[in-house]
Amino acid sequence: MFFLIISKRWTSCLELIILKQIIIDKLFVQEYNIAKEVHHIKIIKAIRMERGWTQQVLSEKSGVPQPTISQIEQGNRKYPTHRNIQKIAKALEVDIKELDEDTD
Repeated sequence: MFFLIISKRWTSCLELIILKQIIIDKLFVQEYNIAKEVHHIKIIKAIRMERGWTQQVLSEKSGVPQPTISQIEQGNRKYPTHRNIQKIAKALEVDIKELDEDTD
């Protein structure tokens, strides 16, 4: 019986260690994805400005509201949707896959 109690205790510790690692891994993936999005946004903004487009012009070409573009570019939009990023990239004639290659 004593062995069973110790065994359960160690199992609980092992489970906690595994759970902690899973949480760390998920946080890493989340932070990586956020960093990648920020990188995409910086490139998209640079391309927009290089072309001399205002946010309003990009809005008209992409169908994404200008306030949303502003919030995305300023980092005030906590989680910009991938769909909006795709629309903006398409309007700028940029392939998101190319942006990923620039990240590596």
